[in-house]
Amino acid sequence: MIFGFSWLDIILAIVLLSFLVSGWRQGFFVTLGRIVGLIAGAVAAFYAVPVVSGWVHNAGWRLFWVVAVAVVLVILGQGIGTALGSRIRLWLNYPALKSFDRLMGAFVNTAVAAIVVSALSFSVAAMGIPVLSRALADSKVISTIREYTPEPVDEALANARSAVMGGTIPELIDPFAPTESDPAPEPEQLPGGPGIDAAADSVVKVSGTAFECGMNQTGSGFAAAEDRVITNAHVVAGVTDPVVTTRDGRALPATIAHFDPAADLAVLEVPGLGLSPIPVGQDLEKGRAGVFMGHPAGGPFRALGATVQSVKDVPVQNIYGGEPSTLNIYQLGADIEQGNSGGPLVDEEGRLIGVVFAKARGADEVGYALTLEEVAPLVDAATSYDDVVSSGACKAA
Repeated sequence: MIFGFSWLDIILAIVLLSFLVSGWRQGFFVTLGRIVGLIAGAVAAFYAVPVVSGWVHNAGWRLFWVVAVAVVLVILGQGIGTALGSRIRLWLNYPALKSFDRLMGAFVNTAVAAIVVSALSFSVAAMGIPVLSRALADSKVISTIREYTPEPVDEALANARSAVMGGTIPELIDPFAPTESDPAPEPEQLPGGPGIDAAADSVVKVSGTAFECGMNQTGSGFAAAEDRVITNAHVVAGVTDPVVTTRDGRALPATIAHFDPAADLAVLEVPGLGLSPIPVGQDLEKGRAGVFMGHPAGGPFRALGATVQSVKDVPVQNIYGGEPSTLNIYQLGADIEQGNSGGPLVDEEGRLIGVVFAKARGADEVGYALTLEEVAPLVDAATSYDDVVSSGACKAA
């Protein structure tokens, strides 16, 4: 750290300053060509980074190849775009417009560079590589850029990256047959208050790479104790070094302390987590409304409404599609997406009533959550799990 700035901050500041100066010197039209090329290169890198991360199994070389591929693609795109922009500027070089051309070039060039940094930092952070996640979380430059990045942009980045990563949320085929029809509550009907706000502060994003399957995985979780997080087993299956990201931007390395593929539940030990656990409530009956929380597609935190359509004991296969176990689950009227897995379902007072784990195949607004019958014993025992255990095998999408 130098005056509170990390090595990554210094590098990014130099990069942004160089883009500012370059935009001023070359003007708007060259900058426009560079932007188009830069965006093309960044998009290519955005999609290539998770693929390369999955291909390279050696931890020592993984960081090198991830950074190298991203840098080469961005530089290549920028070079091609700059060459095209220079041609255009020669045709439209009016002396009276030079000052305006330079000013707009500096502004646009720097703004687009910041957007590219935001996109790449999001993609790299979602891989769940501890050293990279911590560096990104500690960066003041990136946190400032992300603070001013509109939420719709973050959501679009998350959805785009989710499409590349592939879905990891299980899909159940009509376990309640027939599917009930109670709809999810509208956003304006969502409960609020101190309890809901406190529960939201205890929600985390869980990410990591399952190298055996070449997959980056992301889901949600919640604090069950000051240094314990509960999530779904399928979120961390095959992941050796999971990373837990809190809502205040801290990226913390975690170890797997409990892994149950039959119940699709896992406990992570997260030193330094320091979050208040969500208090346990009581199971909801059919027709009651709750709120499920998490990071859909690995993007920004979201809290959405859910209506309990049914509560039953249902045979559910383990996360590998093997021998079914009887689990007590809610069927919910809820728009559950990949990335919501492992997130808490809470009541109107913000008390834990379940854990999201699946959605219905072929029904957009039907999802499933484990009830307290399955979850409460694990919450009570969370701190007793203090050994590192295997995360099992991953499951290719």
